[in-house]
Amino acid sequence: MAGERLRVGVIGLGAMGTNHLRVLASIPDVQIAAVADAKGGLAAARQADYRIPESYADHRQLLDKAQLDAVIVAVPPELHRPVATDCFEHGVPVLLEKPIAHSLDDAAAIVAAAERTGAACLVGHIERFNPVVRKAREFIASGQVGTPYLCNTRRNGPFPSRLLHTHVGVLVDLAVHDVDIVQYLTGTTITEVQAMFIRTTHREIFGKVLFRGRADVAGSMEFSWISPQKIREIQLFGALGLIEGDYISQTLKFFENPDEQVILDPWASTHLSAGRIASGRIIEYPIWRQEPLRLELEHFIQVVRGAAQPEVTPRQAMQVLEVVLRIADKGLNSKTTITTRA
Repeated sequence: MAGERLRVGVIGLGAMGTNHLRVLASIPDVQIAAVADAKGGLAAARQADYRIPESYADHRQLLDKAQLDAVIVAVPPELHRPVATDCFEHGVPVLLEKPIAHSLDDAAAIVAAAERTGAACLVGHIERFNPVVRKAREFIASGQVGTPYLCNTRRNGPFPSRLLHTHVGVLVDLAVHDVDIVQYLTGTTITEVQAMFIRTTHREIFGKVLFRGRADVAGSMEFSWISPQKIREIQLFGALGLIEGDYISQTLKFFENPDEQVILDPWASTHLSAGRIASGRIIEYPIWRQEPLRLELEHFIQVVRGAAQPEVTPRQAMQVLEVVLRIADKGLNSKTTITTRA
């Protein structure tokens, strides 16, 4: 397989599947060999758009006939379990779009099938490949920000029309990204959550989450489909300062804390209790802007060729989904009523 063009198939040709086609078509060592979608007319249309040799209305026919080296699964989450399992049974490496599944039972079945068959599976937590996240990870690993203790994220924008006729809410669609990135950058596992939602009849469209993780990391996450402004931001605080990243503009700034160096109060155990926080230099770090989806697909190609291990495994993705579903449960079932004397 080394040096040869990989024959890749795409199952599910909605917005995300079409994005995969667009990027795959620009990668020299890949041939889009076949596509499949339950809407046969859509599969035929994408076949014509990208001059793809084969198209199918049934993903099982694609797996049986197309002789593929790898498959991208971009069907709705409730279909991930049967489609991904069929791919694993054919021994084909899979890039499975996020979230891994719509339920923990389905996620566990996907994990079991992948591990039983030994088929490689990368779950598409695309923000792992955002250059901002990569640079932030390097920055934290170098010790330049100090030990992380607080992380705040915002992921806001208008309602996605692709989900209009579904019951998918903002948590499963968006929170998976930030739960994963918070844990990835801070090195913690989220263990406690509090949440508040704004809901419509069918789904939550806004969520505000407070969390605490192991190693004394705390923070907040906000997810919204009620904003006309698209925002994708992260703030991570350490003893030496604050890093602030914008996923959309792909910029990363460091706000220095020059007062951390000396703790004057002998009773203070940390710079926080000593009040050692001040304004210092603001440094913007250069980032080579790249499309995260292309970086993710290039990584997947390396996984297929045996040159890399999946950045996000099914088991890791299942843990993220479990946190998200716990957040959903907290927002729906944990309420406190406050009665005042006024």
